[in-house]
Amino acid sequence: MVASSPQGGVSRSDLAKVASAASIGSLVEWYDFFIAGSAAATVWPAIFFPKSSASAALALSFSTFAVTYLARPIAAFTFGHFGDRAGRRTTLVWTLLTMAVAMFGIALTPAYASIGIVAPILIALFRFVQGFGIGGEWQGGVVWVAEFTAGRKTRGFWTSVVQLANSLGLSIGTLAFYIASIYAPGPAFEQWGWRVPFAVGGAVVIAGAIIRYRMAESPLFHRLQASGAMEKHPAVTVLRDNWKNIILLSFVISFVVVVENLNLNPVGLSYLAAKGLKPPANLFIVGAAAAFSAIPLLLGAIWSDQTSRRRPMLVGIILTLFMVYPFYLLVNTGSFAYAALGAVALLAFPYIAYGVFPIAFSEFFPTKYRYSGVGLAFQIGAIYTGLILVAVVPYILGVAHGLLNAWPYLAGLSMLMTVVALICLLVARRPKETDLETI
Repeated sequence: MVASSPQGGVSRSDLAKVASAASIGSLVEWYDFFIAGSAAATVWPAIFFPKSSASAALALSFSTFAVTYLARPIAAFTFGHFGDRAGRRTTLVWTLLTMAVAMFGIALTPAYASIGIVAPILIALFRFVQGFGIGGEWQGGVVWVAEFTAGRKTRGFWTSVVQLANSLGLSIGTLAFYIASIYAPGPAFEQWGWRVPFAVGGAVVIAGAIIRYRMAESPLFHRLQASGAMEKHPAVTVLRDNWKNIILLSFVISFVVVVENLNLNPVGLSYLAAKGLKPPANLFIVGAAAAFSAIPLLLGAIWSDQTSRRRPMLVGIILTLFMVYPFYLLVNTGSFAYAALGAVALLAFPYIAYGVFPIAFSEFFPTKYRYSGVGLAFQIGAIYTGLILVAVVPYILGVAHGLLNAWPYLAGLSMLMTVVALICLLVARRPKETDLETI
């Protein structure tokens, strides 16, 4: 167990243990993000929507994948309340157990051919449960680590370790899906091969919950408890007092996930396949982009410790804005090398900002409702992505008469969300009383 006290004084090795434990959820979240997105783009249309046309089945599959996003704000409110009342660590154990239920459920759901319409309903239900677990996860992890780093000049770096798990999770998810497709090729992959990565993920999160249970609570949360200044309804209070910043930050963070979903996974995987870059080529392209993204993520966080939080976020957003269109020009050549180069650059630029988000968001809210505030900002941002995948992408596919003609719309939408993120970041102002060295 990590040794800590209400007064803090956490050693570097103990801080590394907390950061590692906090990162488990983000790793599995993005591992799930890849394997679920890959399944939605490749096997779910035939397995769960066989009665629909090819375009309709793909749209329904993307919508099922996106149900996760719609659950996340509800979870942010719920887990935020408990995270600010019962503690960060305790709540983070429950988020992982919720994710375990969802991942095992998806792995065991029969195909449409076996149980009919119940199959896609179950998949949608388990995606909702997964979204509920994820909806309390990221913010709890980053707040837990941030509050252990109070007083340190390197807290941007330490909180970015949680974010670093995103890149690792995407890379492991790519590898898991690829290995499953190799060892269970063809019909075997459609029948059971794609299910194995979900079952493995479920086992990992149970192990992660056990690890977290053995860790210490946040020193700042201990101090808050001792002060008697805890909020009775923290999620309600933060919405009342800080709703403007929550909305602004939700648009700031949403651009990363929108760009990733529309252009790489899941929609991008289908587009790459339509351009002739089918598995394993398209899986390798997205996996390589995910692996490389760890570098700009860490650099952005370190840069924020040396200058300001806002500067690397602005740079990341602006570079992303100017990379979306060239990405499609590179992919449309049909060249594997050019497509890989485009994917690496497209994910690298937003990740400069993404590495700063954990500490920047944590510094926007005081300890008494930090879990709730950070969570609502992040997970409300997830709604935008979910709505785009559920409603806008199917509309785009219809208007464009198929995926191959849809890329100008996908690029335009990605650029629009990036511009909105830039404006919101410029408008947002951090309250002075939220310094992490105080409660």
